[in-house]
Amino acid sequence: MIFYVKLVFLLIFIGLTNPNALSRIVYLHSKFGISASAAYLVIWLFSLIGLLAGAFIANTVWRLIVCLLVSVSTYFYLVNSAISSSSVGVYSYLEMLINAKSSLPNAIQYYAYYIFQFNVIAVVFIGLFAFLLPIGNKNRYGSQLAKKTKTLLGVYCLPIVLFLGITVMTIHKTEYGLNGMMVQYIPQSHSVYFKLNQIVASKTIERQFPASVSYASNQNSPKHIILIIDESVRADYLNVNEYETINSNRARYKKNKFNFGSMVAGINVSDYSNYFMRVGARPGQHRMGINKHPFIWQYAQQAGYKTVYIDNQYGYFQFQNFLTMEEKSWINECVFPRSDDSNLITIDQDSLDIVDKLMASQHPLFSVVAKNGIHFPYDQHIPARDLQFLPNYTKGSVLDQSKKAELVNSYKNAIQLITDPFFAKLETLDLRDAVVFYTSDHGQNLLDTQSLQTHGSLNNPSLYEGLVPFIVFSDHPAWVKAFQDAVRLNYNELTHFSIYPTLLTVMGYTNVSAEHGETIFEKQQVPYAFLYARSGLKKRLSILPSHDRLQFFNVSKEVLHTQPAPVDQ
Repeated sequence: MIFYVKLVFLLIFIGLTNPNALSRIVYLHSKFGISASAAYLVIWLFSLIGLLAGAFIANTVWRLIVCLLVSVSTYFYLVNSAISSSSVGVYSYLEMLINAKSSLPNAIQYYAYYIFQFNVIAVVFIGLFAFLLPIGNKNRYGSQLAKKTKTLLGVYCLPIVLFLGITVMTIHKTEYGLNGMMVQYIPQSHSVYFKLNQIVASKTIERQFPASVSYASNQNSPKHIILIIDESVRADYLNVNEYETINSNRARYKKNKFNFGSMVAGINVSDYSNYFMRVGARPGQHRMGINKHPFIWQYAQQAGYKTVYIDNQYGYFQFQNFLTMEEKSWINECVFPRSDDSNLITIDQDSLDIVDKLMASQHPLFSVVAKNGIHFPYDQHIPARDLQFLPNYTKGSVLDQSKKAELVNSYKNAIQLITDPFFAKLETLDLRDAVVFYTSDHGQNLLDTQSLQTHGSLNNPSLYEGLVPFIVFSDHPAWVKAFQDAVRLNYNELTHFSIYPTLLTVMGYTNVSAEHGETIFEKQQVPYAFLYARSGLKKRLSILPSHDRLQFFNVSKEVLHTQPAPVDQ
C-alpha cells in the first residue's frame, strides 16, 4: 500500500511543479510538427522514469541525497521563475546574483515574499514527503528495489546527462533549450554544465600587450587616476531634489566636474559590467577582449602606477565580479574595508579616506574603487528618522506595480543619504594632480516594466537597467580643457566601452583607439546600447560555441534630456 501512496504523491509533486509541460507539447506540435512533440514526450518520459527511480532507491542515505538535490533544484527553479516571470535559462537571475555574492543577502530581503511563498514551500514539502516515504522491504517491490541501488542511481542520473547534451547543442541559439523540460532536472544539469566549463577553462590565459599601443611617458599624465564604480545607480536619479536631471544641486561644489549625462553600461549585470571595465571588452569582440586584453592593472603598472583595488562590497579577500588570483597578481594592494560591523551608510565615504591617504604618498596611484552603493531594498540600513521620501517600500511585502511609488521613494532616500554625501566628500580631496572617473555598474528597473527584476533581465529589459551616470572630477590644469571639450562632443553619447581606452590615454598611452576602441575624447562609433544576453561571455565557459550570441538593447535618445551639455569653467 505504501508503495502506491508514495507513487501518487510523487506524481502530484511532478504535476504541480511542471504546469507548462502540456502547453510546450502544443507549441512544439504547431511550430515544428508531430516529430518535435514526439521527441519532447520521449525526453519527458525518460525524465519521469529517472526521477521515479531516484525516489524508489531503497538505501535511505542515497535516497536522502537525491531528495535534497531534487528539493533544492525545484525550489530554485520555482523562486527564480516567480521573480523573473520567465523560464530558467542557463544564465538565470539567481545565478547572476550568486556571482555578485555581496548582492545575495540583499536580494533575499528584497524578494522575501517570493522566496518564502507558502505555495512554493508547500509544493516542495510534498516532494520531500514523497521521497522520504520508506519503500518497505516486506512487499515484493521493496525487496526487489533493495538490491538495485546502483542501477536506480544510474537511471536517476541519466536525464542530467541528457539535459547537459541538449544544453551544449542548443546554447549557441538559445539559453532556454530546456524550456518545458522537467524542472527538477534543469538546475542540476546547469550546475554540471558550469562545473565542466570551469574544469575545461582552468588553465591561465596568456594576455598580450598589443604592439600598436605604446607608452609615451606623458608629462601631462596625472599622478593619480581613480576609477569609482558605484552599485545600481541610475543616471536620472543621481540627485533626488530634482531627480529628472542628474545635474541639479551639483553647482554647490567647487571642484571642476565634467558631467557627461547618461552613459550606457556595457551590460545590465554587476559581475560582467565590472569585469568589462577591467579587461577592456569591446562590442563584437567580447570573447577576444576577455581572453586576450591585458588587465587594466597591467597597463597601469607598466606606466609606473601603484595599483590598488578597494572593494567596499565584500569581506576580506572574498573575491567577486570574476576577480581571480591571476588578476590579483597584477594588483599591488587589495583593500577590503567591509566587516560585519561596518556602517553601510558611510562605508563608501570612509573609503575616500583610504584614497586620500594613498594619494598623499609620493608614488603615482591607479585605483579602482568598487562602491557598496545602493543595493535593494535600498533604504533598509537608513534610520527611520532620516527617511525623507515616504511612504517607502517595506522589505518582504508583496512587490508589484501598486508598490512602484513606494519603491521609488526608497531609492530616492538611498540616493540622498548615501550617494550625495559621497560626492560632497569626494570634492574635498585635492585633485590638482588627479583625475577621478565615476560611473555605476548598471542602472535599475524600479518596476518600470512588468518584471520584478531590478537588473540583469535576459528578456525585454527596461532601458533604465543600462542608464548610468558618468562624471569626471579633476583640477589638473593639463586636462580641464580636454574634459570640457569631451563633454561638448559626447554628452549623452558614451558607453562603458569607452572607459578602458580613456584610462590608457590618461595614463600616457598612444594609439589606443585602434585596439581598444574610442576614448571619451573621440566621436563614438559603438551603438548606444547595452548587452543583456550573457551567453558566451564568461571566460571560464570555453566549451561554448566560438562565436558570441549577444543581444543589444538600443537606448532611445528620446528618453534623455535635451538641454545643452553643462561645462564647468
